[in-house]
Amino acid sequence: MKKRNPVRGLIVKGKDYNELKGKNFWRIVTQTHLQEYGKTQNINLAKIFSGTEFAKLSFVSNKAEE
Repeated sequence: MKKRNPVRGLIVKGKDYNELKGKNFWRIVTQTHLQEYGKTQNINLAKIFSGTEFAKLSFVSNKAEE
């Protein structure tokens, strides 16, 4: 079974959050777009991922990576 690369980002709550959550889908702003999302709160920067693609979730602090 092929594994996906780790996705680093922020799960965001859009208008459809409860509907997506019920179907195990998650709207995630990836690390690449986090800075722009922080400035604009533009939900269109997020991508929708299926929860079945993830083996585990981990909390990562919001510090800049060195």
